[in-house]
Amino acid sequence: MLRLDVDPNLERCPDFASPTFQDSRNLLLSPSVDDSQAAITLRTIWLANNVSLKTQWQLQLDADAVLSTEKERVLAEAETTRLAAQELQDGILAEEDRKKNRIHHIPIPDRPRPTRSAETFLVADFALRKVDKAQFVELYYWTNKGLADARMDFKTVDDDSMVPTAAADGSTVWTAASAARPAAGVVADRLLTPWDFSRAAPRFIASLEDRGWTAERVRMIANFFGAIMLHHYWTSDNPHEQRALLTYQEEQRRAWHQAIPQPQGAWNISIIDELEVSRCLDCIYHAERARADIAFDLKRVQSLHLRSAIEDSSSHSSGRRGRHSASSESRHSHASHKHSGSPPHVGSSHSVKALPIASGFSSGAHSQRPPAVCAVCLGRNPHPFVDCVAERIWDGSRKVLAKRVQKQLLVSSSDKPLCVDWQRGRGCPNRSHDERHLCSGCLSLTHGAQNCPRSQTSDSNLPLP
Repeated sequence: MLRLDVDPNLERCPDFASPTFQDSRNLLLSPSVDDSQAAITLRTIWLANNVSLKTQWQLQLDADAVLSTEKERVLAEAETTRLAAQELQDGILAEEDRKKNRIHHIPIPDRPRPTRSAETFLVADFALRKVDKAQFVELYYWTNKGLADARMDFKTVDDDSMVPTAAADGSTVWTAASAARPAAGVVADRLLTPWDFSRAAPRFIASLEDRGWTAERVRMIANFFGAIMLHHYWTSDNPHEQRALLTYQEEQRRAWHQAIPQPQGAWNISIIDELEVSRCLDCIYHAERARADIAFDLKRVQSLHLRSAIEDSSSHSSGRRGRHSASSESRHSHASHKHSGSPPHVGSSHSVKALPIASGFSSGAHSQRPPAVCAVCLGRNPHPFVDCVAERIWDGSRKVLAKRVQKQLLVSSSDKPLCVDWQRGRGCPNRSHDERHLCSGCLSLTHGAQNCPRSQTSDSNLPLP
């Protein structure tokens, strides 16, 4: 259907009886239709056609209205979409600007200066970037030394250079060079002291909360640190057991961070794996045992070299003295025979007595061995060592670490058996039970009770045998 360009409501019916429409009327003339009836017929046809055009015009107006409404709706939706995209783009640009110039967007509250106890701590940018990307980072950055280093770098370093780094989503972003390099002198978690760990752990948890970590992950890490410090190894007198916990903490936290983006995911790190803790303790013990063996072998080699040098020097000195004595006696005998006028008797023997050879070590106080040491109380005063039931060592300064049970020597805290021969000065040559070669006085791997620095000395005021 053709589109109407003119409103049929505005049209007026022409006068078909006028001479202008004579030709149209002539087409309708017949014996039964005259000229006036032909004009009426033409008017009736025009009016019927005008009514049809009016109906078409109204439908056309309605269709145009619907089309205009739909077009306006599409335009409105397009504008809404454009505004949303623009707002999203502005948000992304603003977020990038906040990341690049974070210090310019930190709100400063209108308040007086807080007290020193309420001051926040400044952490190195490198460590915070690791936290933002949920990657492993050493707890050293939250110790007193690490915070002091960060404070010093913040005051002295003005590095505006930028380096490309990988963002959390894998894209490449430009960051400050100072935030892309680790601090010098970073100490591994396994080498931290328990005191440093206990100070760094709550600060690390606070940084996780400040950097937007989920409450579930923050709570899991906090429970993990709590489980470490509540473990019975944490308060042990054996430093290797504390080192085993710190090593376990470092290994598990590193593996946990690496497993987060993997398909199988991570786990509840706060659940302590006792088998892994024991494995860490075994590794530390065997490493210390190997170092002690190397030190022992080196000391023995040095001792052998020193003894060989002393023997060579003594032999050389003895040879010179022997030759000098023989020469003097020969000259004295020849002079006597010459003075008496009688030749020496053939076959007569003149024995030469050898001079005593100095050993290089004077006998006396240095050759006396010190009194034995009790493996329990570390005292040298006379008492039955195999039945010693002392609860503190000889000077009362600390509790004993070993005990006697049916004449066996055991660690007080764990009933672990100790080698008795290892406690003596000569040590134990048997390597089949190295795990028992611990000092009963300080649980060291390098010596026994006889050489323990905590043992009673010979010049102490307490009575000695």
